[in-house]
Amino acid sequence: MVNKVDSHLELSEIMVTRDQLEKEDMAPFRSMIRSQNNSDFFVMVSHFKYPALDMENPASLSPAIIQGILRTQLDFQGLIITDDLEMGAVAKLYPFDELGVKAVLAGADIMLVCHEYDHEIAVYNGMLQALRDGRISRDRVDESVRRILKVKLLHLQ
Repeated sequence: MVNKVDSHLELSEIMVTRDQLEKEDMAPFRSMIRSQNNSDFFVMVSHFKYPALDMENPASLSPAIIQGILRTQLDFQGLIITDDLEMGAVAKLYPFDELGVKAVLAGADIMLVCHEYDHEIAVYNGMLQALRDGRISRDRVDESVRRILKVKLLHLQ
């Protein structure tokens, strides 16, 4: 059952079983990841919450979903990007200076902040402070930088 809410405004929960998600929702991702070069596309992670996979976090901020399912279970080695962090589904949960940190720690490579420059600065400064104080490791940042550079180098025209 889907809680029909616009994630631009509020957090929406997808109330289905893990088995149903595995069989239906993950099937196209599994197929694409196995059949295509992972550097030829990226996965955008939504702000939907899947309690069967993570009771606490929406997908875009979920280590269980990004690292556990996308990276480990589905073996996706390409870029993972969040949906816009200014959307109400997550912006109402955390301040902007924490949203980017949570997304990086969950495993996202690129965080979208699409509208307000002040929000972009807050996300950036939050991530920078988390790197400086050790909440985000240099190795974690380097993982994302390597993936981003790999895609850029492979697609130079």
